[in-house]
Amino acid sequence: MTTMPQTAIIGATGFLGRNFLSGYRKLRPDTVGTSRSGKEGLIDLDLLSADIRPLKLAGCKEALIFSSMCGMLACEQDQVLSHRVNVEGTLHLVRQLAAAGIKPVFFSSEIVFDGMSGGYDERALCRPCNAYGRQKVEAEDGIKQICAGGNYLIVRLSKIFSLIKGDGTLLDEMASILHRGGVVQAAADQKIAPTLVTDLVQVVAMLQMNNVTGVIHVSSSEVWSRYELALAMAAQMKVDPAMVKKISLDDLKEPYARPKDPSMDTSKLKSVIGYDFTSTRQCIANVAANWEGRSVCPC
Repeated sequence: MTTMPQTAIIGATGFLGRNFLSGYRKLRPDTVGTSRSGKEGLIDLDLLSADIRPLKLAGCKEALIFSSMCGMLACEQDQVLSHRVNVEGTLHLVRQLAAAGIKPVFFSSEIVFDGMSGGYDERALCRPCNAYGRQKVEAEDGIKQICAGGNYLIVRLSKIFSLIKGDGTLLDEMASILHRGGVVQAAADQKIAPTLVTDLVQVVAMLQMNNVTGVIHVSSSEVWSRYELALAMAAQMKVDPAMVKKISLDDLKEPYARPKDPSMDTSKLKSVIGYDFTSTRQCIANVAANWEGRSVCPC
């Protein structure tokens, strides 16, 4: 294993970017962070007009790309703008990084799959069923063409969450609703592999230190339905399971298609770095404790 390469975090104010910047600066205090408005002491970079020359990236070997227009609904509602950001802007940035000899690390999604079967490995055919997924695939393909020598890393993610009370991520949202006596509507036919963000940070750092390239799936190997997660949270909080309402994704009548089981095969990841992800049940216990004022063993 080599040392951690000096890294730039492109888009360091979003959920993932903040967590990576914080985690990476513990490993490398010289980690560079950018934001669209240059706030919070970060360097200004707008993906719509990206120019890496003022970023002082001399010495940076790799750049993690988080800056994007996120959310399936937002991408569906404004496909022109989201394409400009998520595809055109990303690829313009990647061209500059590649020309400067900086390896791009692009964060993609399991949403590139149609969700008809689950267990997709890195060789599986991408068949996105919404604009967000199509844009991820187009960006992936563009990166492969630009970095024809193979000096790139594409990391496909599942559902990422944290253990911080009130952050509104997957488990916290369920716990907060149950805590205030509300009903959690949870789809029994939607499969996800909940992945703790601190695990993700450590895994990506290890991939970088091992100079992994190409496409790799990074997620916990535990696949749950949203309904199963909500029931487990209710049981942990000693809430009547009737407060969890079983629904189908189809009941939501969303204005776009959402894959029901895009879960990914992570055998490649295990063969490269045998990382043990924090168990989902331990995470459920921690989040439940947040809302009940109890202390539990940290994950």
